Amino acid sequence: MGWVEEDLSEERRSMIANLTIWGITAISTASVLSGLDAGIKFLSALAFLMGMALLAFVFIADDTKFFLNVITQQTGYFLQWGIFEMNFWTDAFAQLEEGQGRATDGLAGAQWWMNAWLIFYQAWWVSWSAFVGLFVARISRGRTIGKSVLYSMIAPIFYCIVWFSVFGTYWIHSIFLFACGLLLQFSKTQLSHSTIPFIRLQPTIY
Repeated sequence: MGWVEEDLSEERRSMIANLTIWGITAISTASVLSGLDAGIKFLSALAFLMGMALLAFVFIADDTKFFLNVITQQTGYFLQWGIFEMNFWTDAFAQLEEGQGRATDGLAGAQWWMNAWLIFYQAWWVSWSAFVGLFVARISRGRTIGKSVLYSMIAPIFYCIVWFSVFGTYWIHSIFLFACGLLLQFSKTQLSHSTIPFIRLQPTIY
């Protein structure tokens, strides 16, 4: 973010990194020791409000129409892939053995992929479902089933879609513009999209 000069010595950089780590550790420790209803609750609310403010700023100040298109598209993609297609996907043709119709040109899908990734991935979340379910049940005491489903499943999914659609596509869009040389050609009077100079805030990746 430009808070640390780039021409610092390695010793100076190490000292700043250590001070930062100790500072974060001290704040976290104080938050935990202050209890759930004080420090942790305050930091959680503060972090959420700061994130929402940043999200609203980027969404409004940049190309809002572009973000709305992406959010709509990603919602449909999630419903199609994340809810239906992924849960019924068996990679049937890749599971074929040689002589059963499997491609012999070396371009067939890997047989280990389903077991090593998709099934393992789903089993991982299933194994956590019991613990998460008990946690949600404890914090949802006194609420209706409808409210619990809304606040623990529907709202977080929509929030993630909006968050990653805005920030994810902003960075991708910025990289594309930068790669095409368009950002360097824009003047202050010509900017109609990508008006936020976030390119200065992100780490140098070019």
